[in-house]
Amino acid sequence: AVTHSRRTLALGRGDDEDARLLTDVYLRYGRALELRGDYREALPLYQEFERVARERGDQAMEGAALSAQTTIYSNPTEFVDPDKAAELIARSIELARSRGDKPLLAKLLWSRCQVGLWRGDEDVGVTAGLESAAIAREIGDDEQLAFTLNSLGQAYRELNKLDDAERVLTESIALFRKVGNRPLEADSLSTLAFIHMYRGELGQALERGMEGHR
Repeated sequence: AVTHSRRTLALGRGDDEDARLLTDVYLRYGRALELRGDYREALPLYQEFERVARERGDQAMEGAALSAQTTIYSNPTEFVDPDKAAELIARSIELARSRGDKPLLAKLLWSRCQVGLWRGDEDVGVTAGLESAAIAREIGDDEQLAFTLNSLGQAYRELNKLDDAERVLTESIALFRKVGNRPLEADSLSTLAFIHMYRGELGQALERGMEGHR
């Protein structure tokens, strides 16, 4: 996938290239790099994508490029930078709201939830996460909803709202299972196991932990 995408981009960076196709190739290429842990290549690729979008005056492309960068800056990668992520998210959310781009807005608000976790500002994270989840439900984006609920579960855990954490994590597990995202299903199971452990429910904690390692 990486080699094919690299060749496609080399041939298709011209001004006349269809914006949707170009966006799809950049994002697919970047995602393939992320999945193999190659953030050193993925981040410059997304920054190039942003430059191309600005040169074309295409706000939809620019928003997608900024969103892709925020995912790297707001998650546990070698480039994690909550302040940089917050800056990009603010710019991107403004673009997404002005265009009525709900899928992009749901993703950006999820990133803001993640930034809240990294900054220790879980209240801001929960507010953003709840809006992200509501939008994802509205548009039927199960995978984004699962990501958001996973992050909300962590925020609720930090706020000691363990019942809320269990509720959203349980739903995220079912959704990740539905869309076939086994690594994040295991991640939610692991977080839920800790919730049970905090309550002294050691049998359930062990059960969830073992389920996540299957």
